[in-house]
Amino acid sequence: MAQDLTTATARNSGLFKQLENAQGQQDSMKTLYGGFIEKVQETNMAEAATQLSLNQTALQAALQVNGTLNQLSLMNYLPVR
Repeated sequence: MAQDLTTATARNSGLFKQLENAQGQQDSMKTLYGGFIEKVQETNMAEAATQLSLNQTALQAALQVNGTLNQLSLMNYLPVR
């Protein structure tokens, strides 16, 4: 009987610890996602759209430069005999 009580107590203790850990994880996620939501709600849409457009233009320019560089070869600069 005492052994059963000790086993049940140990099992309950382990389950309680798991619940505490889960609650801590949930609290952390709540804080994290709450911060995301706050940032989204405070976003100036005109400013965000402008920044997106600038980023797209910069990406397009970088990809064009990369494409041009990939076509270059030392053969383009060696004299032909």
